[in-house]
Amino acid sequence: MREKGSAFVLLAAGLTAGAFLGAAETGVAGEPSRAEVALGRTLFQREFRPNDVRCHNGDGLGPVSNSVSCVACHNLGGSGGAGSNRNNVLLVTPLSLGGDCTPGSSQAALLTEKIRLQSGLPTPGSTVVHKFGTSPGFSEWRKWLLGKTYDGFELAQSERNTPPLFGAGLIDSIPDAALETEARKQAAKSQTPHGRVARLKDGRAGKFGWKGQMASLNDFVRTACSAELGLEVPGHHQSVDLSDGPAKPAELDLTDAECRALVAYVVSLPVPSLKLPRRSSELNSAFDGGALFKTIGCAHCHVPTLGEVSGLYSDLLLHDMGAANAGSGSYNSPGSETPEPSTAPLDVIAGTTEEPKPKPLGATSREWRTPPLWGLLTSSPYMHDGKARTIEAAIVRHGGEAEKSRGQYLGLTGAQKQNLRKFFGTLAAPSTAERLPAAVIHSSEKAPEPARPKHQEHRRMRPLNMAGGCNFM
Repeated sequence: MREKGSAFVLLAAGLTAGAFLGAAETGVAGEPSRAEVALGRTLFQREFRPNDVRCHNGDGLGPVSNSVSCVACHNLGGSGGAGSNRNNVLLVTPLSLGGDCTPGSSQAALLTEKIRLQSGLPTPGSTVVHKFGTSPGFSEWRKWLLGKTYDGFELAQSERNTPPLFGAGLIDSIPDAALETEARKQAAKSQTPHGRVARLKDGRAGKFGWKGQMASLNDFVRTACSAELGLEVPGHHQSVDLSDGPAKPAELDLTDAECRALVAYVVSLPVPSLKLPRRSSELNSAFDGGALFKTIGCAHCHVPTLGEVSGLYSDLLLHDMGAANAGSGSYNSPGSETPEPSTAPLDVIAGTTEEPKPKPLGATSREWRTPPLWGLLTSSPYMHDGKARTIEAAIVRHGGEAEKSRGQYLGLTGAQKQNLRKFFGTLAAPSTAERLPAAVIHSSEKAPEPARPKHQEHRRMRPLNMAGGCNFM
């Protein structure tokens, strides 16, 4: 019993040590000050408004958005946690219903034109269909787009659930070489899942996002600002309202310093740690569950340690999860998807014949980045679409490369499954995470306030506090 307890204590100590080892490399230039982290927290929890006077010369929230703040989606287990499936992002991808769609063919070009004329989508690749828009006709346009029957193609829909951000700074510190080493290690083994590194067009390894489509935390945070809140930020244009004509020139809503403060705040979020049972019998059960986790093959992909980061339970690699879990589109991906003969997005089939089989870069529709399991217990719902309400439901949904492990799980006895549940119960959100009031947690359910001229919005804001600067909230 003492040996088993000691093993868990050592694992917990390894996680703590990993936190300190990775703290020096966070993607933020220099050591962030307390003031910078505090500003980032303010921005992370701020409810933005259309024509928000706090957004400098920009237009504030929108023109399209999925919520009103970062924390409205990232709140399970505390500020920066995962989100419920009410916060899911919807993507649509035009897929051909048949015909000669070989690269460069006249039929492929015709289908591309049909997409533009029938749907108004600016590209045949994946597009986020936002929940809210500031233009009067946005809601009706959204219903029309999703309810229409198209000639020659269909709009495949795929959802993305909000991931937790706890420990994101440590993930950012993991070098590309660690992912490459893990991929080589898996490739050298037989009869085990073989993951691969998600590659962006510039060659960097993707470590963030369900498809591994972002290489750094800085890119992840800035893209979320522009795509989820419709904010214009340095290096990332705000999302376009497709119901309201061509994109209009936009001024910055957040400065570079504010974006760096947001990243600094996310880096400062606590790292998940083990929540050990107090009773020795439950501790033994959790220990046995951890051993089973490895025995049935879960740890092939959910590796406990990657690089110098302990307790992660992820290889951050792409794995084929089977046809039943296919999801079209690489959300906000600066890379590209690997073409698939039967489901290739039309931006691939409408290309040239110079490279009929492009080198794999981003994820295919069946591939997903292995999600870290630290903080698992408090990040329900599970899977990329948030449709698995329990951990067991998520395990049962595993397919493709994970089919064998799924079968072994289903073959466990009731007592063995209970031990696994005890093990999963040790993977909780950090106890030091900032708890949030219910009003904040449910703020994502409300539509943004109607847009109003900036001079009217200014009258609604709190006055300047001459002693302590501007009241941001």
